Amino acid sequence: MGAAASRRHHTGLPRAYDAVVNDTPTQSSARSDEAATSYGATQLRALLLVAVLAFLMLGALQSLYGPSFAALQARYGVSVAQVGGGVSAHFAGGFLGVLAAGLVLARLGYRRSLMSAAALIALGAAVVGLAATWPLALGAAFLAGLGFGQAVVALNLVVARVYGARAGGPLNALNGLYGLGAVVGPAAVALATSRLGPTPLAGTLVFGGVALAALSLALASTSLGWLPEPRRPRSGAAAAFPFGVLLFMLLFFLYVATEIGTPAWIPTHLAPRLGEANAALVASGFWAALTLGRFLVVPIAGRTRPRDLVLGGCLLALLGLSLAQLPALALVGYVIAGLGLAPVYPTTIAWLQWRFGDRGEQVTPLVIASGNLGPVFGAPAVGMVVAASSPEAVPSVLSALAALLLLSVAVTWWTSRQAERRAARC
Repeated sequence: MGAAASRRHHTGLPRAYDAVVNDTPTQSSARSDEAATSYGATQLRALLLVAVLAFLMLGALQSLYGPSFAALQARYGVSVAQVGGGVSAHFAGGFLGVLAAGLVLARLGYRRSLMSAAALIALGAAVVGLAATWPLALGAAFLAGLGFGQAVVALNLVVARVYGARAGGPLNALNGLYGLGAVVGPAAVALATSRLGPTPLAGTLVFGGVALAALSLALASTSLGWLPEPRRPRSGAAAAFPFGVLLFMLLFFLYVATEIGTPAWIPTHLAPRLGEANAALVASGFWAALTLGRFLVVPIAGRTRPRDLVLGGCLLALLGLSLAQLPALALVGYVIAGLGLAPVYPTTIAWLQWRFGDRGEQVTPLVIASGNLGPVFGAPAVGMVVAASSPEAVPSVLSALAALLLLSVAVTWWTSRQAERRAARC
């Protein structure tokens, strides 16, 4: 009674969820409970400091390329069409980095994975700002993207692993910091170009700043020698692996398609009525709501089942996009959609770790990688419908996409609940 009550007080989770976490006689549940209680305040603080630096740096890196196009063109003498290749190289590297992250973690462990990812980012960002030729800069952008993808997976996983059942709050806060980093990146470019103009030196300074931040991350990660080793799946644990993984992959695919597609098509929808500049501001409002929502949900995430929070967020997002179909409520609707989508990505990472236990570290890279494919297919699909009708169809198509996401979450929610009930009876 005393130990169980202590754990319930520590996690602050609902009694029903605590019963699953604490009483289910499975290896993954025991480890989840242990993760929630076995690390000291100094260790948790050290991990959070490293993660804060990392997420700010990752957000800044991903947002740098577009605002830096003029400076990169000045350095390398390439056209507008060619300079966009830097973004493609970064995201191609990021996709492969995510896919390879599971293997890297199994070989190197968390601490060395973070150090190697930071080293790749530092080297890639430094060379992008200093390379003598454009092909070399493209290779460096790919290298930085490789480290980026590896770092995203390792950071989300290690926080989920260390915090266990309480991971929803920290993951939402840290992914909110990623959004702040995405604001800082373009602001740094604006500051550099306002002083130096769109010159080669301006590009060198902003990418050099990311390289220094990545080096700091690599050095800070050396202090995390206490991090747990990646788990080795138990024999027989693969029985429920394929179908459950496919459900989460579909969930992430639809989520990222909705998250990226909504702000991408907001200007198309609203520009005829509000003008290009005001429509772009509404898209910015969506991103601001998404970032703010991740901070606002932190107190809730610590006391709510991850699967319930994801389901509720998707319901709110569908409500917002449905409201956006009404001209008078479009602005409010898009902001509500951003708030609803805010907790979905980080909270699903926490959900994954609980759902798959020993296999969570192998499953998560596949799920995150599937999300990266969402905009590849989602954006053209929205475009085809809009081309066949009118810009007024945008919120209707986005609502349909959000409805598919909600259906996917509901099915995953139900199967996850059934799996927990079966485990509780064992």
